[in-house]
Amino acid sequence: AYGSATSCAFWEAGDECVDGVPGKCRGVWPPGSVWKDTECDVDGDSVRCWRCALPQYNFDTRFFFSLFVFLWDNAFLIAFSQMLISTCVAHWWFSHQRGYSRVILPSLRMLFRYHLGSIMLGSFMVAVVQFARILLKYFEKQASAAKNQVVMYLLKALQCVLWAFEKCIKFMSKNAYIQIALTGRCFCSAAKAAYYLILRNFVRFGVVASLSFFVHIVGFLFIFSFTVVTGYMSVRAMHSDVSPFIPVLSYAFLGYMMASMFMSVLSLAVDTSLQLFIICEEMQTGSEHCPEELRHALAQYESKETTGFAARTKGFLKSMTFMPSNSARE
Repeated sequence: AYGSATSCAFWEAGDECVDGVPGKCRGVWPPGSVWKDTECDVDGDSVRCWRCALPQYNFDTRFFFSLFVFLWDNAFLIAFSQMLISTCVAHWWFSHQRGYSRVILPSLRMLFRYHLGSIMLGSFMVAVVQFARILLKYFEKQASAAKNQVVMYLLKALQCVLWAFEKCIKFMSKNAYIQIALTGRCFCSAAKAAYYLILRNFVRFGVVASLSFFVHIVGFLFIFSFTVVTGYMSVRAMHSDVSPFIPVLSYAFLGYMMASMFMSVLSLAVDTSLQLFIICEEMQTGSEHCPEELRHALAQYESKETTGFAARTKGFLKSMTFMPSNSARE
């Protein structure tokens, strides 16, 4: 393929090249490169000396298939870890010997035996939304190479919408995994139960989310700074004549990873404990299943008659949802 017949090279953007028309080598993404041949083609007054070279990389169906598999695998691993943590917290919650009974092996056995399908479904939904965002980014690059500003900004807006939708999907999937770990439902039923559970107790979830945000920041900064300071002092004590920049940089990376993982596990454990407490509260299973720190609060709720606006709100939500009644619990 030949380049443009104008006097401008494809990468130039001077005053004589302000028309903005993309050349044949730069009209698609990823763009190809150009080179000037020693032998030019003359067609009347037009002299063509520039040639198009193939791009260094290209995308086809194999790339997009591998990309989707990667996104699905990544979402599956995240979902599996979330459900494993939730299942371990549930085993700990209902255990009569907290801190002594095994929770990891029974949780793994339960996940592999009953809930792999739910994890695959939830991770598939997240992967589809992420893949759609990447496709829109690819089309945005194509529109930018073709100098189509309208389509480019339209695709940017659609990417923002999909970003917000992805956040919602991840939030509901995480709470659905918690419900699966607690109740053994399938993914769709667990997502519905999680939605109505949050709807009935939106104030509690909002307060816990707000407090968790600040606790997450404080805990993250503490772990990160403690790791960096300890690493710096260790390096200076053992090798005072060596520059501590590279070791401290590695300690900072290690501290960031450890703080992120630790606070993520803590946040998911708090969310699971909150749902467990609300489930015990609504089903009136008795305070013997709760940890000692929460038995007093649950016993107070069980002995108190709810009246007024709270009772009417709870009755209204019960009529809208499948919140179990006392006869159904029996």
